[in-house]
Amino acid sequence: MATTSNVTDPVETTLKEKEDPRIIGRRGRSKSKDVATSMEARLERMERAVADIGMQLEDEIPSSATLEAAVEDLRGKALGALNSMADTLRQEFQRQLDQVFAELASIAEDGPDFNTVA
Repeated sequence: MATTSNVTDPVETTLKEKEDPRIIGRRGRSKSKDVATSMEARLERMERAVADIGMQLEDEIPSSATLEAAVEDLRGKALGALNSMADTLRQEFQRQLDQVFAELASIAEDGPDFNTVA
C-alpha cells in the first residue's frame, strides 16, 4: 500500500522555482524576477477581466431595438391614458354645459318677457 506524505522532492521544487520567475519577498508577497513576463501576465488577466465584464454587460443591458420597442409600448400606454382622461373631461364638461343650458332655459321660461315690456 502506498501512502502519500507531505515531503516534497527537492529536485521538483528547484525545477518549479526555475520555471516560475517569482520569488517570495519578506512580507509573503511574490516578487517577479522578470518584469516583462510579470507585466504580460497582468495584461492577460486584465484583458480576461475586461472581456468578462463586457459579456456581463451585453447580457444585462438590453439592445437598442428592445429599448425602442419599450419606448413605443410606453408611448402607446401614455396616449391611451391621455385619451381616456380627455374623454372623461369632455364628458364632464358636456354634463356641466348641459346643466347650465337647462338652468338658462328654466330662467327663460320663468322670467319676464323682455319683448313685451314697453
